[in-house]
Amino acid sequence: MKEFTNKKIYYTAVWLIIAIMITGLLVENPYFGEYRMGYILHMVLVFILSVCLLLYPRKSTGILRLCIIMVAFIYFYTMFLLYPETGSSFIFLSFIPALSILFFDKRLFYFSLLLNCLSILFLFGYFTFIDQETRYTFFEQDLVGNLINFIATQIILYFIFYLTNGRIEKQKSYYEQIQQTERLKMTGQLAAA
Repeated sequence: MKEFTNKKIYYTAVWLIIAIMITGLLVENPYFGEYRMGYILHMVLVFILSVCLLLYPRKSTGILRLCIIMVAFIYFYTMFLLYPETGSSFIFLSFIPALSILFFDKRLFYFSLLLNCLSILFLFGYFTFIDQETRYTFFEQDLVGNLINFIATQIILYFIFYLTNGRIEKQKSYYEQIQQTERLKMTGQLAAA
């Protein structure tokens, strides 16, 4: 029963996320109706991410987790670059590694954290040395402050993961000790019999 409740909560959250992504495609989108390459990419990424999220409870493999992280990574960076007038998309870039915390996968978390940091450094380098158009005015007005906020966010996410992962490892160890004690107890009872 509990497993059904968790799946029900998961699917409710996923359908809500899908509805929000579709709303972002259709409601007051400046590219709606103009099937430009960026808008088509936005539609394709919404579809792929939706399929991956819906498949996850049935096929919770490491490859699917990696696909979800990579598609989410591409999706959020595409949103940031495609809609430069939307300042909130930078916040989503900062929290990409938080998705991997939900999977309790250490390698996936470190991979997403490293990939996100390298990508944002590349993006900051691009804004500093190459982009002269100032399309991202909210971002370029305080480039150093945005970089400091991004670094702080990554550090906070690292500590959240570190503390959560440490707690889970302790619980696993405790559970294994209980199982070992039960096995020894059963062996002792069989030997005594």
